[in-house]
Amino acid sequence: MGAPLNPISRVGKAIYAIFFLALLVRVWNLDIPFVEPYNNISRQSLCASVARNFYQHGFNLFYPEIDENGPGPYLYNVEFPLYSYVMAVGYKLAGGVREWAARLVSVFFGMLFLFFLYFFLRRVSSETVAFWGVVFASFSPMCVALSRSIQPDITMLSASMVALYAFYRFKETEEPHFYIFSLLALSLAVLTRPFALYLFLPIVAIAWMNEGKDIFKNPKNYVFAFSVLLTLTWYVWMAVAGKGQKLAYDPYIFSRGDMAEHHDYLRLFAPSKLIYPAKILVFHLLTPLGSLLALRGIFARPRNWKEIVIYPWLMGVIIYLLVAWPTAVSHSYYFLPLLSIFAFWVGKGVEALLESERTAKIVKNPIVIILALVMSLVSAGYFYRLLYFIPDERWAIVRTAETAQKITPKEDLVVASWGSSPIQLYYCNRKGWVLNLEDKDTKALIEKLEAHRAQGAKWFVTSKTADIRRNLDFEKYLLSRYKAVFNNQESLVVDLRVVQASEPS
Repeated sequence: MGAPLNPISRVGKAIYAIFFLALLVRVWNLDIPFVEPYNNISRQSLCASVARNFYQHGFNLFYPEIDENGPGPYLYNVEFPLYSYVMAVGYKLAGGVREWAARLVSVFFGMLFLFFLYFFLRRVSSETVAFWGVVFASFSPMCVALSRSIQPDITMLSASMVALYAFYRFKETEEPHFYIFSLLALSLAVLTRPFALYLFLPIVAIAWMNEGKDIFKNPKNYVFAFSVLLTLTWYVWMAVAGKGQKLAYDPYIFSRGDMAEHHDYLRLFAPSKLIYPAKILVFHLLTPLGSLLALRGIFARPRNWKEIVIYPWLMGVIIYLLVAWPTAVSHSYYFLPLLSIFAFWVGKGVEALLESERTAKIVKNPIVIILALVMSLVSAGYFYRLLYFIPDERWAIVRTAETAQKITPKEDLVVASWGSSPIQLYYCNRKGWVLNLEDKDTKALIEKLEAHRAQGAKWFVTSKTADIRRNLDFEKYLLSRYKAVFNNQESLVVDLRVVQASEPS
């Protein structure tokens, strides 16, 4: 595992307290629905449906199943669903589908990431850098959020950190168990998200720093690379399986995100497009104080040659972001792999301030410490409230679904709407389709609804919260054409089997 924590060192003692506090902020109010405002509810609902279907329909790891796509097929042919499978096992142990059981899997991987981040930074740099890097990562709003969210990103980050640390230790010691741990961890990272292949850059750098040109003569390096690349056969298999079926999603296309709207790739780097990613980095990932410390750390002098590994690591993440940019430009969780690198720079920034006689007195001043803590708490607290508390407009999703479950038979297909997300369909616990009511093209919405009805949809369900109820013309058509069996200020359940009027002109 690396050198044991020094029981005499203040840092060695304090890190245990940091780990404990990090765990507390991740498990507090863990048993809430997957509708918190901060995290992506669409991504969560897809992973949640895969986990629930494993639990309810048999633990077939090789058939990840979602609820969307009407009468089927329901194959979700993306990443290897090990994290969803473990969530399903958690449901089995908990005696039912429990949000806390699913979230606890992400908490585990989030804490595992922090442990190995600390061990790795302490190896390549110093105890001070490792400590303050982990302090930053422990309470970064994005890290806390994704350590509670049921999506694969924190699993990938955790496995990536284990892989880097274990590979580094293998090159130090040549002990085979480190080699095996690194190989398995990197394979899991790539299976979880294929973008984790960017880790080959820092891994090659670590090998080069220890072996030089002899890396090309070492058969273990070739076995390592081949074994990890072999995991890509999962994606090939899933892509081939998807070609023979009409699925709800096709992840194997480059025209994603904004490019799906026929935007040119280079236009995604226009200043107007970069505002959101900049906000994510400065406020969500780093926080203002973390940004200042990281900026200082970037210009800090390297302590030793081992710290150079940060640069190929950064280059790998940049290449990954360039590939994923059509989606990353509007989805914050794609920036999570930057967390480890910025954790290093934050740690370097604090170390540089403490080692400078001129700044050390300022940094150690109680007033400065209090102000820094207040700044950090205010910044983090602003985002934390979006993790632990659910506004009433989102509770309506759950309440509407509870009503729909009482009215609709389990085997009936439904059309369920909450924006463009499948979250309403998930909480209805029914198979069916998603209809995006934020679409202002009423004619297109009606055509989609009628097409789903022809395919077997028997019910329409939506929660009519203020930010979703955008197309009143469609609602007017729906209520004049079919029978509403439940209709109040926040919920609407319509029986599509009962036509009560001719189509309005």
